[in-house]
Amino acid sequence: MAEQFRRTRLDRADGGAAGPGEVPCDVCAAEKLRAVKSCLVCLASYCDEHVQPHYQGAAFRTHRLTEPVSHLKHKLCKRHERLLELFCTTDRTCICQFCAESDHRTHSIVPLEEECRARKARRLNQLTSHLPSLGYANCSWSGTESP
Repeated sequence: MAEQFRRTRLDRADGGAAGPGEVPCDVCAAEKLRAVKSCLVCLASYCDEHVQPHYQGAAFRTHRLTEPVSHLKHKLCKRHERLLELFCTTDRTCICQFCAESDHRTHSIVPLEEECRARKARRLNQLTSHLPSLGYANCSWSGTESP
């Protein structure tokens, strides 16, 4: 028991704490360790230590584990309680795999990450296209300033 406690403390000392942009364990009380899995049934994310019951306990065998996901509750389909991983470009909405196979089967569908990248690229292009006019406006404004 003491050895297990020491090992856990060493694991935490080895930089297992969740950093910026990483998903923290929802169970860790003091220092939030980096999550290694998220459970779509529990709607929680777990570090290596706290995910173990999902691998060992019979009660958890039907639970669906995924790669760690932040704000899990907001990323689930309300109808199917599955992860929203796709984007229907026809209806312009996020959908799960079950939605894609039923209500949206004849629609144009892309992976959600692809849609996010495309939107970011469009916004960046919009911003950069306005930079020359902003520079001119800044020069004009600077010229009217009194010394």
